[in-house]
Amino acid sequence: MVRNKTLLPGALILFVLINTSYYWEGMLGGWNMLLFPVCVLTLLVLFVSLLVQFYRIIRNRFKNRSVVWTTGIAALLLSLIVWQPYGIINFESLEDKDVLIAFNEGVANCTTTLKLKENKTFYIRSVCFGIDKEGGTYTLNNDTIKLNFSSYRPKYKFAVFKKRDKEKVLFYDLYLYQSAGDTLPYPLAIKKNLLLNNSAKFSAK
Repeated sequence: MVRNKTLLPGALILFVLINTSYYWEGMLGGWNMLLFPVCVLTLLVLFVSLLVQFYRIIRNRFKNRSVVWTTGIAALLLSLIVWQPYGIINFESLEDKDVLIAFNEGVANCTTTLKLKENKTFYIRSVCFGIDKEGGTYTLNNDTIKLNFSSYRPKYKFAVFKKRDKEKVLFYDLYLYQSAGDTLPYPLAIKKNLLLNNSAKFSAK
């Protein structure tokens, strides 16, 4: 039997790549657009190789046990990828509790999500023809959240809560500012907010 020596290594590399994407996806920016079709194509090629390998195993009546085992492991890895294409572990669930989640969906289904954690860390994740993810620490001062990015060129400096009255029910929106002189802040709709337990301390904007 001729072994497919690239089947198991290829399946293993793809499995590790997908299941660790939470930690590296934001580093690629627009290159994510290219990586996704490459991963899909690689998965299809590996599945075709797997079917060929199964055919060879059956034709040789399972004589080579090592090939049977490696093919079985590759089949398991590829099945897990199809079952959980975003990874089998939700790494974010292992992090601190979310105290604020704010979201915006713009044109072309581009999205921006801001999450503030209980341990005073945050991240902003933008998905638009690629994925950008930056984070750092934050401090809360009345209605203003100061964002201390870990990167050298942060896109936003701070965020401000603004009240709006919708059918006599008080709502809060969040606006991201690039600087104190920013006249066109980026709006986010608040989906979860545990910071405003005492909303009276926030001044209306």
